[in-house]
Amino acid sequence: MVDSSQKNAAGEDIELTDVLLTMDVVDTLRYNRSLVERELGTEATDQAMVAKVRKLYADQGLTVSDDIIAEAVAALREERFTYKPPKKGVSTLLARLYVKRGFWTKTLAGIVAVLFGIIMVYQMVFVRPARKEHARAVQAVEQAWQQFQQSHPSPGITPVGQRLYRKAKKALENNRTETAEREAKNLEQLALLPGQMETKEKQVVATALEQSARKKAEHIYRQGRQALADGRIDDARQSIRNLDQLLARLQQEFTLKIVSRPNEPSGIYRVPANNPSARNYYIIVEAVTPDGKRLSLPVTSEEDSRPQMVSKWGLRVSASFFDKIKRDKMDDGIIQNNRFGVKKRGYLTLEYLVPTTGAAITKW
Repeated sequence: MVDSSQKNAAGEDIELTDVLLTMDVVDTLRYNRSLVERELGTEATDQAMVAKVRKLYADQGLTVSDDIIAEAVAALREERFTYKPPKKGVSTLLARLYVKRGFWTKTLAGIVAVLFGIIMVYQMVFVRPARKEHARAVQAVEQAWQQFQQSHPSPGITPVGQRLYRKAKKALENNRTETAEREAKNLEQLALLPGQMETKEKQVVATALEQSARKKAEHIYRQGRQALADGRIDDARQSIRNLDQLLARLQQEFTLKIVSRPNEPSGIYRVPANNPSARNYYIIVEAVTPDGKRLSLPVTSEEDSRPQMVSKWGLRVSASFFDKIKRDKMDDGIIQNNRFGVKKRGYLTLEYLVPTTGAAITKW
């Protein structure tokens, strides 16, 4: 045992305990690895090693007892002051996590913040709009159902409305808002279409001055009512459009006039492909309203059976009438009597004023 108060070369007091001094000797031996490897690798006595170590400390102005040096040599052999990392395991892992708890706390807080941000964005971008859309669909369905009930539907229409309402409710339960809103619109239409269809049919019948037009309106009306009873809403809408078109045709008034303008043909002829020796004659006509407006009308050509919207078309006439019109135009460039037919209000059919088969062409 040495005195714990020593002086170094500078004359400063050094407080050393036996343990600390032993550790210092071990550290010195480790530092002087060449000495240790040479001495520990031979069969030299521990006394020789002690002597060499004592000299090392003496050169530094320190006096170390032989017991301390011997203890240090023994400790070095036994690796008593050598750090050995703990074996890996759960306890070691938990200890490491605890030691680095500051780092992991910050990391975990960052991850939580990111997840919270993602959740908020998802709520704002997807969840909230979906909830609003669903609420809007619920309101639309209920309003359509109330409107349908207040329309006092007929016994034949009531089951259709109930079926549409059930389909809309089912779609809402399955979060299919688009389907629910579509069924709500169909339910609204079902409340309005019967009245609209009936009103339109009455307008057509009141305007028609020929029996064929009235029968056509009644036929369209029956088709529409049957479509409603079957729940075919689109077909019912089409029936109303057909009644609209029929009414527009009945309200039309125009005169079918022969085209009589410079540099425009008033008549042409065709040579049939299956009879080259024959000729088909046509007079070019146009529809002119009482206020002088020229109309475009659907005309089906006998050459290809395709209907087209045209402002001028040719109507088939006899050769003698064709020649009559030709002579009239060649006389002074003007066709004196250019009225070919008339379309009166309340009628669907044209009233021809000259002999014609009604067969038409749309191109020449």
